[in-house]
Amino acid sequence: MRLFRWITVPVLLVALAACQSSEERAENFYRSGVDLREAGDLSRAAVEFRNVFRYDGEHREARNALAEVLLEQGKPDAAFSQYLRLAEQYPDDIEVRIALSTIATNLEAWNELRRHGPAAVDLDPDRPESRAIAALLDYMDASDASEPDTDGMDAALTQALTLLEADAENAIARRLVIIGHLTNGDLDPALAEIDNAIARAPDDLALNTLKLQVLSSLDRPAEVEALLLDLYARFPENAEIEGNLVAWYQQRGDLEAVEGLLRNRAGPRDGPVDGHIAVVQFILRTRGAEAAREEVAALIAANADNPAAIDAYTRADAAIAFDAGDRTDAVDMLRARLGTSDATAETNGLRTLLAQLLIQSDDPVGARSLVEQVLSIEPGNVAALKMQADWLIDADKTDEAIAALRMALDQAPNDSDILTTMARAHSRAGSPELAGERLALALEMSGNAPAEALRYARFLLSADRDRIARSVIRDAVVANPGNVDLLTEQGRLALMAGNTDTARAAIATLERIEGNTLATDRAKALQAALLLSEQRFDEGVALLEARADDAASSAVILDVVRTRLQAGQIGEARAYLALRLEERPEDPGLLFANAVLRIADGELGAAETDLRGLIADFPEAPAPVQRLYGLLQADNRPDEAEAVLADALERMPEATDLWLLQAARFEQVGQLEEALSIYAQLYEVDSNNLIVANNYASLLSDLREDDESLARARVVARRLSDSNVPAFQDTYGWIAYRDGDFQEALTYLTQAAEGMPDNPVVLYHLGMAYAALERPEEARAALQRAVDLGGDQPLPQLGIAREVLEGL
Repeated sequence: MRLFRWITVPVLLVALAACQSSEERAENFYRSGVDLREAGDLSRAAVEFRNVFRYDGEHREARNALAEVLLEQGKPDAAFSQYLRLAEQYPDDIEVRIALSTIATNLEAWNELRRHGPAAVDLDPDRPESRAIAALLDYMDASDASEPDTDGMDAALTQALTLLEADAENAIARRLVIIGHLTNGDLDPALAEIDNAIARAPDDLALNTLKLQVLSSLDRPAEVEALLLDLYARFPENAEIEGNLVAWYQQRGDLEAVEGLLRNRAGPRDGPVDGHIAVVQFILRTRGAEAAREEVAALIAANADNPAAIDAYTRADAAIAFDAGDRTDAVDMLRARLGTSDATAETNGLRTLLAQLLIQSDDPVGARSLVEQVLSIEPGNVAALKMQADWLIDADKTDEAIAALRMALDQAPNDSDILTTMARAHSRAGSPELAGERLALALEMSGNAPAEALRYARFLLSADRDRIARSVIRDAVVANPGNVDLLTEQGRLALMAGNTDTARAAIATLERIEGNTLATDRAKALQAALLLSEQRFDEGVALLEARADDAASSAVILDVVRTRLQAGQIGEARAYLALRLEERPEDPGLLFANAVLRIADGELGAAETDLRGLIADFPEAPAPVQRLYGLLQADNRPDEAEAVLADALERMPEATDLWLLQAARFEQVGQLEEALSIYAQLYEVDSNNLIVANNYASLLSDLREDDESLARARVVARRLSDSNVPAFQDTYGWIAYRDGDFQEALTYLTQAAEGMPDNPVVLYHLGMAYAALERPEEARAALQRAVDLGGDQPLPQLGIAREVLEGL
């Protein structure tokens, strides 16, 4: 007998949904997005269009619709990224190329216009938009020539005016006319054309920003303020507009106006918390921690009947106090608030902040206890899961860390920090491809945010994917056109690639950022590097010296010294440093550099005196100890070197670099167990240190025979699998040998031996791999060279090498 039961409608719908294919799900999300867009709900429409790509990453209509919605929302940078994806998938789509060219023109991203504009022209040269793009490109070529081609510029402008007469909606043609007026200094006609453009696109922020710049140049402060206030009223959620308005008042010293603006937006003190937190942050920046905490106290008093608000303001107060140096007060404040609250999910924000403060206060045990409590109450708490994942990664429990991060990602799917931490977990687990995928996704989630872009670019550089790294930084610069760190990285990468045009463009952009001393300093540093790369040494050094004259940091002076040393100009470097020491006779950085120069110049006695003086005056500085230790060892005075190191370790028991020196000394004299003990302790303190991890895994795999130790070495060394560092390749290769994977071992050990051809241990490892693969001639050559180079060093590997040689 078959049994039947009624299926309710909701259950049936779920069952049907579960049967839908990926294509059907994608199409449902797309249709939902279209309906929401037509209803004017752009935010939800954008979410639905993004959901499409979970099931169909190449859905053309959804990608195009998302780009259009982002433009309608005033997010041209994000729209540009979506159109870029379309251009990659459909390179012959004229509409996409025109859209990219239009956005690039509005954002003044001229390199991007040069990428996409010619493609639009080639696809349909007679189309009005293409003709306008061609005219703009011609104008740029004419104006960028070493001798500007005024006839060419005039011809391009004439073409733009003709196109505008035929079609007043031709945005690129109008932009070219505006550029022409601005180039000629005709600000009033330029302003009239900008107003015409704004009349057709009143919400175009790029045009409104351009109008602000022209009004400022015309010295019309009342109109500037009126436009800023109008934009602020129309786009209350736009942080850039608010920032511009705040900057406007700040430039005029009218901080009261800024504060009033923020208070007006925040509303009454018992209103929503976020607006008042913005007021507190502004007061913190402009009037200091004490005034900010007074504001927080008033907010807490005004919300006596609102526990959630009190929790939020207590968190703010504690964070301010902690950053101001009142660490005990901050921790006590949070503990007191928690003592009056029930252990609920609503109070977990207090616990996670307290855990973060305890981590910074060197109380990891207390922090972990709090995180465990948070997760017992709320297993999906994102902040707690992130902290837990960090600890699991540090403990090499990467699978558990990834599981925790996946749970966090379920709660916060757009949190790029989670993806970044996941990338760290995959990297630690020896999966660089997955790490790269997570970093790329974090970059996409963040909308090309600077931190994510820099992090991903550096990952790509470490994998020798320089071209893609430059592309990542280029796209991030387009999305964040005034970011100093991105522009600096763009210039640096361009110089590495020999692309002086891009480097000059980055330098010029940095120079145009007014009132930013960091941007000015970075521009000078890049300009000096550019001159040096062009073999214009005297000009480059002169610029570095001028930069040092303006800088307060001794690091800039040391750049000059380092540059002269690299050119072999030891005498000039010493003379320059001597002049600077007359101005800063007690600067430890310069004194240390002077001692190093004396060593380079053979003045060992004077250098020793200088270094001992530095150690006496700055007993907590490891660098002079390291240099003196090396000097004494080179001078065949090992007892004195050991005494210097031992004294320093008593003063600085947490100095990792000094313990690494001590471990290296133990290895040199054959005390390998003592060295291993140091590496194990250092790894326990900081498992992220690659040198410590490598040395620990290497010595563990050399000294131990038990399975547990070898498994430990394997786990520690996983992250080295993709490294180009010969020492790391040797460690990973030897562990592969110990695992019985002789072919993989040989791959790594061959590379290691190429990078370290005179290291007897590396050659011993290589010889053993050859022997295991029954390649006796190559094994004999490597092992014999290891024995010859090792001489009478107390290395156990050399004894094994001799035995294997006899067997061969």
